Amino acid sequence: MSVSFKTLLEKKTSSPFFTVVLYLMAFSFFYNLPIINYSIKGNNELRLYDILGPILLLKYIGLFKVMNAEVKNVLFLKRFYQFMIYCSISILLTLFFAFLKNRILVFVQAFLYLYHMWVFFLTAFFLFYHLSSKIKYRRFLHFIIILILLEMIIVLLQNLGIIPFLWGQEYYTGYLGFNSGTLGPNKIVLGMFALISLTFFVGLSFYRSVKISKILLFGTLSLSLIGLLLSGSRTSYVGAIVFLVYFFFRNTGKFLRFGILAFGLLAIILLMSPSVYLKIDDVIHDRVTYVIDNPDDLKDYEDFTGVYSELSTGRDELHKKYFYYLLSSPEVLPFGKGFVNRMGVGNSAHNIYLSLTNELGLLGVFLFLRWLTSYLFLSKRKIPSIKLALNGLVLAMIVTLYFGEHLYIYRPLFAILGYFLMITVLMLIPFKYIK
Repeated sequence: MSVSFKTLLEKKTSSPFFTVVLYLMAFSFFYNLPIINYSIKGNNELRLYDILGPILLLKYIGLFKVMNAEVKNVLFLKRFYQFMIYCSISILLTLFFAFLKNRILVFVQAFLYLYHMWVFFLTAFFLFYHLSSKIKYRRFLHFIIILILLEMIIVLLQNLGIIPFLWGQEYYTGYLGFNSGTLGPNKIVLGMFALISLTFFVGLSFYRSVKISKILLFGTLSLSLIGLLLSGSRTSYVGAIVFLVYFFFRNTGKFLRFGILAFGLLAIILLMSPSVYLKIDDVIHDRVTYVIDNPDDLKDYEDFTGVYSELSTGRDELHKKYFYYLLSSPEVLPFGKGFVNRMGVGNSAHNIYLSLTNELGLLGVFLFLRWLTSYLFLSKRKIPSIKLALNGLVLAMIVTLYFGEHLYIYRPLFAILGYFLMITVLMLIPFKYIK
């Protein structure tokens, strides 16, 4: 029965119309500029994935029985689906507190975030079945690589002053004119987008069954590395270090070969454009090295002072605030206060584990981690390069989520979660073809 469900899903997701929808959904993760503006809670915007989302939801409703039966057979999709169902139930708590405190717009905003989570998941789910042959996979793969290449070129040209800031005056003021192409003006968006892309390219570079131009692959990889450096996202830098350390100890030989080629191309690009090197140098100094003038600056990590306190831009105090709040509200710990319900505590914790504990309780944290770590336990022995890339990416996310919520659905994060789900699907689809 499961095989027939799988075949049915592959057929239902392969119509010309739905193929275009899936390609547009993938494009929407790159193009986060608003399509429609409206006003419910301040200035609100609808993006391309908001407009395409109802098509995916209607497809889900039409295939409800089939999808619910088949999702059980794909571990990483099943785990995220279970986490998402829990979020969908938890939003009822948000509704209760919103009525209680007469802040119904809090629930409206939470509902929109939940909608985004469903749309991102359904995109990944349908892609997993749509890309049912090597031809479809290779075609979609090239589409994504070209989109990454174009996005990184836009970011590079913006930093060279050739393309202007694209997000309007409100975003320019709020984010100090940070250049991140069409991805979103928050540094973490460009940083995580580039980091996820880099790990993806590491996996592809050693996977020879799907033929990809090495010039295209390593050229885009080098530009993604430049994008990561230009992002100034310290959380993304930490993620890159975690991934590289894992890569080095997991396969030192491949690490050295890969590093020589990738950084050789990077050096060529920087030598051809010294202004890019100077821009990167300025970003690294302004975001990291400015606080380290001598060895004494590294002495006070343990009590959240010194370098960490400076580089965390207030995260250490926010973490303490959340920690003490949760200690004083033990009733919140089991199930939380409701999906995206931060009433009473204010801003998010910039720490997924604390934020989820407040919103979804320890059960929500467990379900989230059960999903994220499920990638580590998938059988990937026959494609070791994909195993290396995916495991390294997941470990980088586990560490960096202590400093952010980039695999969640808050507004400043735009489509990082959707992009992560899509890229992990692309990493795992080759295993469908191994007999």
